[in-house]
Amino acid sequence: MIAVIEDNWRHFGSVPLAAVVPYKGTAPALTDLLGGQVDMMFISLVTGAAQVHAGKLRGYGVTSAQRQPSFPDLPAIGEVVKGFESTAWFGVFAPARLSPALTDRLNAAIRAALDDPELHAQLESEGATPAGMSAADFAAFVRADVPRWAPVVRQSGARPD
Repeated sequence: MIAVIEDNWRHFGSVPLAAVVPYKGTAPALTDLLGGQVDMMFISLVTGAAQVHAGKLRGYGVTSAQRQPSFPDLPAIGEVVKGFESTAWFGVFAPARLSPALTDRLNAAIRAALDDPELHAQLESEGATPAGMSAADFAAFVRADVPRWAPVVRQSGARPD
């Protein structure tokens, strides 16, 4: 995901990055960032919030369309680079042939958990924006997100392994 965000950055003709260092995951990239081997990275708020709050990392902006409540002083990059938005989202997937009754039960349990005020507050404090959806709404969201990223992925030359 980090490489795709960087490719999205280039897709908008933004300030060029000095070098893109490919990593096999966020953990090794974050380790190198904290250790001073790399100077910057795009990282999800959920992953980086604790490091920023602890003063180990400095945030320069958020890649969401608007400023985030957990970091109101960080500008949205889209305020400067018009149209830039790159957000991470998390979802629960199940086998395509899962029964509608089981899908509904699973969805109800997930939405109930996300509606819990304590969990909701915890997720927001970590930079997440909880948004429970019906299974149908989530499927539509995923279908809409794929074509949004297609030009960026094509431009990057990325291929599934």
